[in-house]
Amino acid sequence: MDNELILQKIEELCAQKNWSKYMLAKQSGIKQSTLTSIFTKRSIVSWPNLLKISRAFGLTLSGFFALIEKEAQTIPESDLPVRLWNRLTDNDRRMVTTLMTYLTEKNQK
Repeated sequence: MDNELILQKIEELCAQKNWSKYMLAKQSGIKQSTLTSIFTKRSIVSWPNLLKISRAFGLTLSGFFALIEKEAQTIPESDLPVRLWNRLTDNDRRMVTTLMTYLTEKNQK
């Protein structure tokens, strides 16, 4: 399983509950500094922490992964760029957007 998909799903679930990272830390019992590090550095989430996070959302680990798998199945194979885009970090997305803007402007001249 792609770690970026896991982080994106956690961020999505936080947004649905209107939780900050601080609230996620309180609900999961994980130190806020640990969560901040995970999301800032896009670090791999350990199994124990993922279990705590899943429980904070009222999910089992299998339920958490089922949410990710369900979403993956809703994107048609023809939408490969969307799948790839979803796996990029914020910094990589900015670089791709800059490149696309440059190429679009170049081709319009």
